[in-house]
Amino acid sequence: MAIAQRTGDTPTPQESRELARLVVQAATNARQGFAKSAHGFGIPITLCRALLLLDEPRSMRHIAEQLGCDPSYVTSLADQLAEYGLATRTTGSDRRVKLIAATDAGAALRTKLAAAVSGDAAFGRQLTAEQRAQLKDLLTLLLKP
Repeated sequence: MAIAQRTGDTPTPQESRELARLVVQAATNARQGFAKSAHGFGIPITLCRALLLLDEPRSMRHIAEQLGCDPSYVTSLADQLAEYGLATRTTGSDRRVKLIAATDAGAALRTKLAAAVSGDAAFGRQLTAEQRAQLKDLLTLLLKP
């Protein structure tokens, strides 16, 4: 169900503060839940986040965009994933683009990790499919420039 964009109707300062507090708390809870679910897989949380993006070879720029970090930081992540034997760097169809691809061991760990974090996620446990779709629509609307 798509959420219609509202115009006019300005929220009160108290309402704005409360909504901001709830969004921040939900994000904090999601981050903590992810860390709890990913704990015990033998790699740092930052590498867990990167590995989950490697369902197919991805450009370093794409990974940076998805993680909300500088592309230069992804070089460090790629090096660390390679040290663990979880990913390799390859060249894309454009030789200037470097891709990161999961190894067989990385793909196996990614599958286990994805199952753990999906099963434990509050979004999955507490919200119906319709509510998750509504939340996604609302957050997408809030993040538009």
